[in-house]
Amino acid sequence: MRALQVSFLVLATLLLAGCPGVSALNFTKADDTGVTDQKVFAAFVAPDELPDNLKAFIVADSDLLGRIKSACAKPQAPGQAVAPALVPILAAIGKLLFDLAADKAQRQLDELKKAAQQSYSGTVIYSGSEVRTHRCLLIARTVDTGDGTNKKAQLSFAALLRMSDYGSGFIIQPTLIEAKNAVAVTAKDTPQITTSIAVSVKSIIDSPLNGKTLVANGQAVVSVQKISVLGIPKDGKPAAQSKSMYKCPATEPTKAADFAECPRSDLIPYPNNGPYSVTVSVTETGEIGIDLDVASSEVKAIKEAIGPAISDAISTKFKKD
Repeated sequence: MRALQVSFLVLATLLLAGCPGVSALNFTKADDTGVTDQKVFAAFVAPDELPDNLKAFIVADSDLLGRIKSACAKPQAPGQAVAPALVPILAAIGKLLFDLAADKAQRQLDELKKAAQQSYSGTVIYSGSEVRTHRCLLIARTVDTGDGTNKKAQLSFAALLRMSDYGSGFIIQPTLIEAKNAVAVTAKDTPQITTSIAVSVKSIIDSPLNGKTLVANGQAVVSVQKISVLGIPKDGKPAAQSKSMYKCPATEPTKAADFAECPRSDLIPYPNNGPYSVTVSVTETGEIGIDLDVASSEVKAIKEAIGPAISDAISTKFKKD
């Protein structure tokens, strides 16, 4: 079995109406936010199954590695699961169109709103038939720092999602979110983001009319607010303290009940058989002093996760919501 990790370009499509009394003229962007040209990865992870293209980053991050060890032990299930061999297809995140020197204040405000809500996603394509043999999904970003021969990649964002089995389906619960930088723009005084994380499962079915067709089996979304942007370590200095990152539970879990109070998604049905794809999408909403609706962030994230396989009926549902 092999898994193929796919990276996607960031989308910036949300248009919101202007807010009275708020101006982009006096807006100051926080450091390490609105950062472009990053790479996105998604993978199943377990204590003894770390993807090759992220293993060095995970091992170097004691908080992330510790949480994988405590939260991601694979469940007992029939059959032998094979560690995914990830082959990254890398794509730089799209450039933000963010210009504080625009001529019109309304245009500045519109661009600020767009820059403050950004989406990206990664997909794992797997030939196995059992999603339930996995316990955790990881979506991560990396960014290149330094210049010339000193340039190196650093882990810039990681969201570790625990998958809990509920018979015919599963839920996702963010158990660790670490944001060293942000794709979304935030204000200098409030370097925080809300993350809406959506998961969509797709598989191939035999359709009497269209033959083999890729369909969305199910999707769900969960949000965590006020994630601190910790900053990328510079000049050999350590990053912000790990206590500032999001963890649920706050201490290392030892049993399933420890996740009872953690945010959770709705149920996602398991696909009937393989191959299948699991897409994880993140929509970041930056704190900019304007109330950007979390609900719209969740809809944006789940639309990104569903992708081109979304049906007309689902599209209509989201438009009504």
